[in-house]
Amino acid sequence: MKVDFFTGEHLIKISGGYIYNDHILQYLKERNIDISYNRVGSLYDSQAELIIVDGIVLEKYKYPLAHTHKKVVLLFHAIPKMGQDILKTILERHRIVVTGEETARFLINTYNILEENIYLLQPGIPSGWVKKQQYPNLPRNLLCISNYVKGKGHFRILDVFAGLSDLQWQLSIYGNPYLDQDYFRQLVYYHQLSPIKDRVHIHGVVPHQKINQLLVAADLLLLFSEQETFSMITAEAIYAGLPVISTRVGAAEIFDRSGIVNYLPEDLDTGDVQRSIRFLLSEKGQYEQLTQGHTPISLPLWEQVAAAFYNYILNEVSANRPIWKA
Repeated sequence: MKVDFFTGEHLIKISGGYIYNDHILQYLKERNIDISYNRVGSLYDSQAELIIVDGIVLEKYKYPLAHTHKKVVLLFHAIPKMGQDILKTILERHRIVVTGEETARFLINTYNILEENIYLLQPGIPSGWVKKQQYPNLPRNLLCISNYVKGKGHFRILDVFAGLSDLQWQLSIYGNPYLDQDYFRQLVYYHQLSPIKDRVHIHGVVPHQKINQLLVAADLLLLFSEQETFSMITAEAIYAGLPVISTRVGAAEIFDRSGIVNYLPEDLDTGDVQRSIRFLLSEKGQYEQLTQGHTPISLPLWEQVAAAFYNYILNEVSANRPIWKA
């Protein structure tokens, strides 16, 4: 079977979506699927039996997607943003895979997309993930792994922790500076003006195979994103036994059951967030509750996710559905 996979960038640009794509890509190759990844050129010219289009390039291919009779699977790692009329046309013509339940609900509630046309396939976790074995009395080594793009909350983290400079802590932030270089430059400038610049260390891309090591070495993970359909780093932190303090995003209803994630109430101002985090950083019992009270949650391994995607596209290629005829 020949598959063309249209996406935005090469795999070197690490993010949750690219990691997901990479697991899919490697699994399909192992199954001898003739796949062209990061396909360039016209979608109309594709001779593949199936076309996969990453939501990140939906705008680029919106007109052919609205008219093509080819078999297409749309892969959404985030809620798609586009003019409503053409997006509805695209969504109604093709099958859809979403990696977060929030995206599925959005498509169903906003565009009345049939639930049977949407396949929810959430990210997995790596096999052999090493767990944290020891915890300090209070968290001192703080970690944030979040790409440098709008909505990830980096500026808010600096604002919040500027009011916590009387406590003992160090924060390391890792992310991809190339996805939104203007944002990254603004963040670096803001960081240099911050009174806590010597205690907050901004780093570039961390290879995914090193994330487990960073999680085990840290005492607390921070996630201040405004929106996540599924927070892979939260899932990975849970499986590494690392406590998390987070805004309520990214499959919170699943992760909340772990008991190791401290979700901030919604609509808190900076002062309220500072007070919540101060309590966690200074009260032994609060941190101890997170380190000792967590409950395992069940998430699939990446191999299982990739296998499910593989079986899905096999079924879609073999299916004779009227929707493909437009």
